Amino acid sequence: MGSKYKLGYADSYLVHCGNAAERRLTLNSEQMADLSRQYISSLSILVVTLFIGVPIWWKTTEVYRCPLPYNEIEKLRNMHVSRWIMSRWIIVSRCNACVISVGTH
Repeated sequence: MGSKYKLGYADSYLVHCGNAAERRLTLNSEQMADLSRQYISSLSILVVTLFIGVPIWWKTTEVYRCPLPYNEIEKLRNMHVSRWIMSRWIIVSRCNACVISVGTH
Protein backbone atom coordinates (compact mmCIF):
# COMPACT_ATOMS: atom_id res chain seq x y z
CA MET A 1 0.00 0.00 0.00
CA GLY A 2 2.52 2.66 1.08
CA SER A 3 6.06 3.02 2.33
CA LYS A 4 6.76 3.12 6.07
CA TYR A 5 9.27 5.44 7.76
CA LYS A 6 10.40 4.83 11.32
CA LEU A 7 9.80 7.84 13.62
CA GLY A 8 12.01 6.96 16.54
CA TYR A 9 9.30 6.68 19.20
CA ALA A 10 9.08 3.02 20.23
CA ASP A 11 7.66 1.14 17.23
CA SER A 12 5.42 3.82 15.73
CA TYR A 13 5.52 4.40 12.01
CA LEU A 14 4.51 7.23 9.76
CA VAL A 15 2.50 5.69 6.96
CA HIS A 16 2.48 7.33 3.52
CA CYS A 17 -0.64 6.37 1.68
CA GLY A 18 -0.70 6.77 -2.05
CA ASN A 19 1.15 9.89 -3.14
CA ALA A 20 1.83 11.14 0.40
CA ALA A 21 -1.41 13.12 0.49
CA GLU A 22 -2.56 11.41 3.71
CA ARG A 23 -0.26 10.96 6.68
CA ARG A 24 -1.20 9.28 9.92
CA LEU A 25 0.55 8.07 13.01
CA THR A 26 -0.23 4.51 13.98
CA LEU A 27 0.22 3.47 17.61
CA ASN A 28 -0.56 0.11 19.10
CA SER A 29 -2.47 -0.28 22.38
CA GLU A 30 0.69 -0.61 24.47
CA GLN A 31 2.03 2.67 23.11
CA MET A 32 -1.31 4.37 23.76
CA ALA A 33 -1.18 3.09 27.36
CA ASP A 34 2.37 4.48 27.67
CA LEU A 35 1.23 7.88 26.40
CA SER A 36 -1.73 7.98 28.76
CA ARG A 37 0.54 7.05 31.69
CA GLN A 38 2.93 9.83 30.69
CA TYR A 39 0.11 12.38 30.55
CA ILE A 40 -1.28 11.22 33.89
CA SER A 41 2.19 11.32 35.48
CA SER A 42 2.89 14.80 34.12
CA LEU A 43 -0.50 16.07 35.22
CA SER A 44 -0.17 14.58 38.71
CA ILE A 45 3.28 16.15 39.19
CA LEU A 46 1.88 19.50 38.11
CA VAL A 47 -1.11 19.19 40.49
CA VAL A 48 1.08 18.17 43.45
CA THR A 49 3.49 21.02 42.75
CA LEU A 50 0.71 23.62 42.46
CA PHE A 51 -1.52 22.51 45.33
CA ILE A 52 1.03 21.20 47.84
CA GLY A 53 4.47 22.53 46.89
CA VAL A 54 3.59 26.17 46.26
CA PRO A 55 1.59 26.66 49.51
CA ILE A 56 4.35 25.01 51.57
CA TRP A 57 6.98 27.19 49.87
CA TRP A 58 4.80 30.29 50.43
CA LYS A 59 4.32 29.54 54.14
CA THR A 60 7.93 28.60 54.87
CA THR A 61 9.41 31.69 53.20
CA GLU A 62 7.09 34.36 54.60
CA VAL A 63 8.39 36.90 57.10
CA TYR A 64 6.83 36.65 60.56
CA ARG A 65 5.22 39.93 61.58
CA CYS A 66 4.51 40.09 65.31
CA PRO A 67 1.73 42.42 66.47
CA LEU A 68 3.00 45.75 67.79
CA PRO A 69 1.54 47.42 70.91
CA TYR A 70 0.58 50.68 69.20
CA ASN A 71 -1.12 52.13 72.30
CA GLU A 72 2.01 51.71 74.43
CA ILE A 73 4.20 53.16 71.67
CA GLU A 74 1.93 56.21 71.48
CA LYS A 75 2.21 56.70 75.26
CA LEU A 76 6.01 56.86 74.95
CA ARG A 77 5.73 59.94 72.74
CA ASN A 78 4.20 62.01 75.54
CA MET A 79 6.29 60.52 78.34
CA HIS A 80 9.00 62.65 79.95
CA VAL A 81 12.09 60.55 80.53
CA SER A 82 14.88 61.66 82.81
CA ARG A 83 17.81 59.61 83.95
CA TRP A 84 20.48 60.60 86.43
CA ILE A 85 23.95 59.39 85.63
CA MET A 86 26.73 59.42 88.19
CA SER A 87 29.78 61.03 86.66
CA ARG A 88 33.05 62.63 87.67
CA TRP A 89 34.70 65.28 85.56
CA ILE A 90 38.39 65.83 85.74
CA ILE A 91 40.00 68.71 83.88
CA VAL A 92 43.70 68.53 83.33
CA SER A 93 45.45 71.75 82.45
CA ARG A 94 48.53 72.01 80.28
CA CYS A 95 50.75 71.95 83.22
CA ASN A 96 50.51 68.42 84.55
CA ALA A 97 50.99 69.64 88.08
CA CYS A 98 47.46 71.07 88.43
CA VAL A 99 44.56 68.60 88.27
CA ILE A 100 41.20 70.14 89.08
CA SER A 101 38.27 68.01 90.12
CA VAL A 102 35.18 69.86 88.88
CA GLY A 103 32.40 67.94 90.48
CA THR A 104 30.61 64.78 91.16
CA HIS A 105 26.97 64.12 90.79
